[in-house]
Amino acid sequence: MHESWKPSFLFLATPEVFYFDKVSTIIQNGGVMGKLSYPQITDALQEKYLELLNQFIVPADYVDASDLASEGVGDKKTQMPCM
Repeated sequence: MHESWKPSFLFLATPEVFYFDKVSTIIQNGGVMGKLSYPQITDALQEKYLELLNQFIVPADYVDASDLASEGVGDKKTQMPCM
């Protein structure tokens, strides 16, 4: 990606925080990504969207892969199916 698109950026959403950084900066920092930080996207607004995001995140132990595999989704070797 770094060689194909210049500049290239990555966005990562976790249950706790949003990250956003230039790929070249991530490489320079040994793989460490900076927190999303823009004046127009306040911490309060990020908190609001994190609450919304967390409503859709399913804990890994919530899904029984054997039930999904019997329905033709994923396989029994994985905890969560990739769709």
